[in-house]
Amino acid sequence: MIYGESFEAGPKLPISWNWVTPSSVIGTAAFDGSTFFHGFTSLAISYESGTGLLGTANRGLGNEGLYFEGSKQYEGYFFAKSDGPVDIVVAVQDYTAGNKTLGSATVHFAGGNWTLLNFSLTVSAETPCVGIEPGSDPNIDCGAMGPASHICVRCSGQVTIGLASKGSVNIDYVFLQPGAWGLARPDLPVLSSGVDILKDIGVTMIRQGGSFIDPTYYFWKNWRGKPWERPSLQAEWGAELISGWGPFEMIDMCEVAGFRPVITTTAQAAGCCEPDDMADLVEYCFGDETTDWGKTRINDGHPRPYNVTIFELGNEQAGVFRSLANALNCSLGWMVVVPKSHIRFKHHKAQAQTKHKPNTKHKHKAQAQAKH
Repeated sequence: MIYGESFEAGPKLPISWNWVTPSSVIGTAAFDGSTFFHGFTSLAISYESGTGLLGTANRGLGNEGLYFEGSKQYEGYFFAKSDGPVDIVVAVQDYTAGNKTLGSATVHFAGGNWTLLNFSLTVSAETPCVGIEPGSDPNIDCGAMGPASHICVRCSGQVTIGLASKGSVNIDYVFLQPGAWGLARPDLPVLSSGVDILKDIGVTMIRQGGSFIDPTYYFWKNWRGKPWERPSLQAEWGAELISGWGPFEMIDMCEVAGFRPVITTTAQAAGCCEPDDMADLVEYCFGDETTDWGKTRINDGHPRPYNVTIFELGNEQAGVFRSLANALNCSLGWMVVVPKSHIRFKHHKAQAQTKHKPNTKHKHKAQAQAKH
């Protein structure tokens, strides 16, 4: 739900965070580029005296506001660092009603280096959404893809994190989601309502665009493991990487929904990507504990192979790779499909081939090297 979990967005302040600095409080709240846990900055708060909550509030992607259901439980976590004990407050508020608090949790932190702290709270009332004209609210960024391409909304919810009593703290990587009632699967950060909508509109396949082989950008090896351990790449056109949502979460969401996931790789002739990284990706998805990357996937918390059968070679490229597809068409166990400008590898026997990982890996390296 939170966008900008590490308080960053390139050279600009992230639009999704809004200062909460009541005049009744003496203290400071600012972004700190010298102390951080994840990414490049953290939230530093020093509360001297007064009454009220001092901190910053997140209103989600584009600052459009967050939708909360009434009488429902929400949960999350954040990381904190402090020289001494401090009480950190997380509150769901209706910012259209003067920051009225609809639910809150106070987390006591004894102090110390960066520590993961969990919280849960119950929201007392719904925070409704209304449609607005793009550009009509200067505090909301609905994107710039054209007046007819995106619905612009304003929801009245925000989540505020800060201090309400004396103390100092640095906060980083703030995460929030519904309780198990609102998730597509308890271990997956995906809204069940979102999956239901995709099903209702007839989605059967999802291609997550971008090359996940390019080591300078959407590199798949940076998207595995715990979200807060993934490097912050600032890969979303100058804004930050949404580190909790990557290709492997997409694959799991598709499995829950019954969709077919497509993983996109790069097909440049030179200067970009290594065949070994493509082979490692296959091994990470399908390998067992006897393989290096299969063991890594298991240690990352995903013991089962990923349920993905389509890998796409090339991202936003015209049909210059048809000859490559023809050359690879003879590879055992693969079918290369060239619909218009895209090439897709469909793995027919992924599960069976995991039994032959040493040979499988060498085979895929050879396939990837064919692009040269």
